[in-house]
Amino acid sequence: MNSTFKLSVITIHFEDYDSLRFTWESLQPYLDQQEIEWIVIDGNSKPAGETDRELMAIVEQNAHVYRSEPDLGIYDAMNKGIRFVTGLYFLFMNAGDRFSPDFKLADLVNRVDKSKPDMIWGNTNYQYVDGTFAVKKLRSPKWMIYGMPVCHQSVLFLTERFYEMHYDCELKIAADYDLLARALNSGASVALVDSIICEYSAGGLSQTDHWNSLAEENAVRVKNYRIPAWASWVLMIVKFGLWKLNDFSPGLNRSWRRKL
Repeated sequence: MNSTFKLSVITIHFEDYDSLRFTWESLQPYLDQQEIEWIVIDGNSKPAGETDRELMAIVEQNAHVYRSEPDLGIYDAMNKGIRFVTGLYFLFMNAGDRFSPDFKLADLVNRVDKSKPDMIWGNTNYQYVDGTFAVKKLRSPKWMIYGMPVCHQSVLFLTERFYEMHYDCELKIAADYDLLARALNSGASVALVDSIICEYSAGGLSQTDHWNSLAEENAVRVKNYRIPAWASWVLMIVKFGLWKLNDFSPGLNRSWRRKL
């Protein structure tokens, strides 16, 4: 698994060509400088026209690894992507995600290269549907019992530690939360960096199907932490209520996110 790359970026895609183009354009400067390894796992997408086919040809040409085949869902595709990683660290930047303009890979590596933590967590710039942004600040790993303390797109995983620790494909929404919980419970170390790593937009499955997302998160919480089921359900209902406040007060939601 020796490689000159400090970071491998895994992109999962299925027939969302505009978002994939957006991610590719974000990664292009790093690809031009050979700073990252790009791994693209496509779920056997069928291009709808010439523009889509041209994009897929560009992606296939620029990616260090490109695989297009049927899969069992996003977490199965993510597990596939890990198999091809050769970088020191890897992270997931799926179609529509992009690096923050302020992100500097060399600076990040210099800050943690000697300690080589199992995970590196950073902040995330979250874009609302109206185009405005709010920086979602990461929390301490102690926050895990309440939910994800960091956006998955801003987590770098040490390859030698996570190469065999795969996502649970029985989960449809909260397998990222489950993976972090299992890793931390097994003693994985974390370096927290106060810089924005990734930007992503509203509209993912955890946002559009929020109740089921919280229900699955709840099951993961009960499985991985010593918390009574009734207390976990109370927490789930409170979190759903806070999320619904966004319908009535978007400004409050933005303020809340900045403090997370």
